[in-house]
Amino acid sequence: MNDPEILCYLAIDKPQNCVQYGGTVAAPLVGEIMEQSLTYLGIERDYENQIEKNLRWFLDTPTYKVDNYIGKTKKEIKNTSFYNYVYYGDGDKVIYQSPDQCEKIKEGDTIMLYMG
Repeated sequence: MNDPEILCYLAIDKPQNCVQYGGTVAAPLVGEIMEQSLTYLGIERDYENQIEKNLRWFLDTPTYKVDNYIGKTKKEIKNTSFYNYVYYGDGDKVIYQSPDQCEKIKEGDTIMLYMG
């Protein structure tokens, strides 16, 4: 431990994935580099004493910008699997919406549309 033969430093500048935790983005790459480095050094993998992995996934929930629905009819509003719509009122066009245009919502959230 005090005299390492291998050092692996990996820096990822501006990762393009929605998940940006080091254990999710960098760790798989470091693992691959280290595995190949150990093979290069002639160190064989010890399958008998291998530590069991407990995989845990911490994924960022995707977010979406809310469109402007004011003045649109139900037919003009496209259904999506990313979030839900709830309509209130009996009118033909949207007169109010919540959340407002350009606010961010998480996948699975609901947009409330008031018809008038």
